[in-house]
Amino acid sequence: KKRVRRWQNLPQQISLKRLKEGFLLIGLHKVCTYGTIEHRKVKKYMMKIKAQSRSDADNVGHIRKAGSIPAVVYGHKIKNVSITVNGKSFSNLYKTAGETTVLDLHIEGENTDRSVLIHDVAVDPVRSNIIHVDFYEVKKGEKIKTHISLVFEGESAAVKTEGGVLIKNIYKLEIEALPNDLPHEIIVDISKLATFSDV
Repeated sequence: KKRVRRWQNLPQQISLKRLKEGFLLIGLHKVCTYGTIEHRKVKKYMMKIKAQSRSDADNVGHIRKAGSIPAVVYGHKIKNVSITVNGKSFSNLYKTAGETTVLDLHIEGENTDRSVLIHDVAVDPVRSNIIHVDFYEVKKGEKIKTHISLVFEGESAAVKTEGGVLIKNIYKLEIEALPNDLPHEIIVDISKLATFSDV
């Protein structure tokens, strides 16, 4: 019979400072590791997307048929702006950036780019294509809260040699940081869990 070890007490939020110091609590099992957490960021030159302004009265069905995606930009004390983005360009960018990388959004007719995060992506449940995007405009110097994906790497000796079961109950952590300091993902090295006592 396999042995199962569960650890309790999960913080719902972790600051970037604690993350950089190498401290992490995960799910129903607790992992306290030092120097085994890596937060990856995406290169800045890849993070730009162009958009065109649109009217709320525009037919979104026609927009989608033309290969574009209707979208909206909003933020703290920022007026909502309806836009469209190229469907293929956005899909490729979304695969790389996810929802935790600051993008430079250039709206045709505006003199300066906006710094935004992809806040929400609506997908057609039948065709699985993206049908709408929400961008959240961030302000320089203003911290935001968002969820960062956890990527588990390595192999635990407690699982491999002692017959344990590693239970991963969460795959994201909420962190608070300045927009440009947000990691794209958090790499968790579970090879440090050699025995059931490694907590």
